[in-house]
Amino acid sequence: MYYLFLDESGDHNYKSIGNAPIFVLAGCIFNNKSNYLNYLESINKFHKFKEKHFNNFYTILHTRDITRSVKTFKNMRNSKYRASFTRDSNNLINNCDFLLVSAIIYKQSLFDKFGKRATDPYLYSFDRIIERFVFFLDDAHDEKKGIIFYESRANRLDRQLEKRYLSIKKYGTIKLNNTTNLDKDRVNNRIISIIKINKDSNITGIQISDLCATPIARNELGKSDNFIKYNIIKNKFRKGPAGKIEGYGKIVIK
Repeated sequence: MYYLFLDESGDHNYKSIGNAPIFVLAGCIFNNKSNYLNYLESINKFHKFKEKHFNNFYTILHTRDITRSVKTFKNMRNSKYRASFTRDSNNLINNCDFLLVSAIIYKQSLFDKFGKRATDPYLYSFDRIIERFVFFLDDAHDEKKGIIFYESRANRLDRQLEKRYLSIKKYGTIKLNNTTNLDKDRVNNRIISIIKINKDSNITGIQISDLCATPIARNELGKSDNFIKYNIIKNKFRKGPAGKIEGYGKIVIK
């Protein structure tokens, strides 16, 4: 069985386009049985990392809190500790075995095209992520089934996502021009369920997706790294022929 963990970077609201021009949804793929993409190994590595830096295994890694040096991460204000923690964090992500898929949404383009009818960027990107997950499962060497885990945002937004998922299972994924892209039978044959994860849950897969989402966004905007280096996660993207990432591990919607 394969797991896909989702987390986002950026504001989904179209009113904040000036300050947040893009929205990124990142998904990390693991396997719960095979040695390939083994999830338990990454959990163990995260526990050891947290025991080293926090003397526990239950601290939740949030990029926002880490880069702002708040809450559990106030020690990040110390330059020596920050350098050590950043180095170890990048090594941690590098040593975890997972595949990365992502969708990048340019909000202004969608708003210019659809105006007030423009759907939540999360929902636009969710279709593209599901497609990549299904394509991956089609080519998987073992069990070709998957479960999707997403981090809860707000009750209204969670209901919208659940509704979108049910629509995909009934009609298939939808392109921006409202034509079907991936038919419902292929989705239903591969995806078993979607499961909501509360923000305060200590789920390693969600935390890895969180740590990957921001570097993707910063790289797309031409910004320098501020914590996890893009070159670290770049090697994790799902790839096509000749190592191609665009269209396979990374989808950009403009």
